[in-house]
Amino acid sequence: MAEPRTLGIVIQSGRVDRVHYALLFAVGAAAVGRPVVLFFTMAGCKALQGLCALLPSEDGLAAPDYDRDLIAKGIAGFDELWESLEALGARFQACDSGLIASGIQAPKGVEVTGVVGFLADVGAEAQLLWV
Repeated sequence: MAEPRTLGIVIQSGRVDRVHYALLFAVGAAAVGRPVVLFFTMAGCKALQGLCALLPSEDGLAAPDYDRDLIAKGIAGFDELWESLEALGARFQACDSGLIASGIQAPKGVEVTGVVGFLADVGAEAQLLWV
């Protein structure tokens, strides 16, 4: 049987709804045994600072309120998704240029690399998702 294709997710947006969807998609892929690499860049690097650092959703809801509303509806929130990805062995990467541009330091456990490193890590057969 062929190895499952890696899912590489480029998270460029810092909006809570987009970051949430990227994390949800990543958990789904990891849960079915797919290797997952999340690559945070530009405003997406805000996610590395936690929920409260994220920008409001497209409909204007502040990140904590958006997250609270999802949890109240039985949908996993930011912290649960992040912890699930860690438990499922997803890789977290931050773009070196994106960190510099956003003025953010990568937290422990997040590999700092560039576009070339990310593309080399996910491989030529990877599926890519951009949010």
